Amino acid sequence: MAAHASTMSSSRELRWLLTTGLVLALGGLAVLDGPVAHAQALPTNTRQVPEGYWLGGRPESAAEVEALYGRGVRFVVSIHALPAESRAAVRERGMGHLNLWFGSRFPETEALLEALGAFRPEEVFIHCTYGADRTGALAAFLLAVRHGMPMEEGLLIFAYPQGANLNALQRLLRDEGYPVEAALVERRAGLFAGNLGGLKANEESYRQLIRGALRAAEGERARQAAAVAQSRLLQGFRLRWQQWQRALHLLRYSRVQR
Repeated sequence: MAAHASTMSSSRELRWLLTTGLVLALGGLAVLDGPVAHAQALPTNTRQVPEGYWLGGRPESAAEVEALYGRGVRFVVSIHALPAESRAAVRERGMGHLNLWFGSRFPETEALLEALGAFRPEEVFIHCTYGADRTGALAAFLLAVRHGMPMEEGLLIFAYPQGANLNALQRLLRDEGYPVEAALVERRAGLFAGNLGGLKANEESYRQLIRGALRAAEGERARQAAAVAQSRLLQGFRLRWQQWQRALHLLRYSRVQR
């Protein structure tokens, strides 16, 4: 059993290393589960998920911002402050920009979700410093609340696929009420971790970040469910009002006919 687990772990790490090698060979860009495009001065650790979002490290120059713009990015979410040159390039290109700085405490997301409503996912670039832990946690949140991916799967696909780290993540998820099947871990762990390791769970600050992302997703899903329930309730009231109005009209009409 231990030998089997070791083989599975080695397989995951080999897959991640092969993907990392491909990313580095292409200059830092991977479009996973899709065609791979050649890099041109892109920020470190840049990759794109199938849902469309671009993820990566902080754009360090105007050239890197220009490369993102050339790939269709029109909105930048900064978890870490941009250098002055990059901020100026974002402004000059007329790109939207939201500062959402945070560390181990997952942020309030109302402003983010409102801003993203004006852009397609493929127009959005999310970055922290290196595009690993905080970027992965925020991306997992977005995949959950905007695209219906289970939160535990979202965290897995951005996780550093090293055995001890995955074990720590699985323990945390299980303790938080999100048990993960071994088959899902084997199939999906680290798939979009990037070339700098990915989301970690081996220290308390990282675990606090992950717990915050879980709570934020739960809160947003509850809000969405309440909004749907309220909308249905209002639709029911409108329908009953229309039925009452029609019945009243028919009653008046019948009296006139008499």
